[in-house]
Amino acid sequence: MPVSVAVVWWIFLFVALILTLVAWVLLNRVVQMAKRIEDHAKRTLPAAVNIVNHTASIRLLQTTKGVAGEILSTAKSIDEAAASMEKKVGK
Repeated sequence: MPVSVAVVWWIFLFVALILTLVAWVLLNRVVQMAKRIEDHAKRTLPAAVNIVNHTASIRLLQTTKGVAGEILSTAKSIDEAAASMEKKVGK
């Protein structure tokens, strides 16, 4: 094998080794970041569940508010009818 081919071969092997090491370092960083993301997700999940549970009450209160408005309008009409009856009866 000529010397020039051997030199090119060793240069290629060295470059491949460097690229492999760079890829290994980058892959390790990706794995570390993924673990950190998983840790953060595990810590935030209970808070997210609590937020969902508490906001469900808000939706129920909005429904109650709508029903309360209907009850109020009905009560006003009953009050007006009672006042009209009182006038007719004379009290």
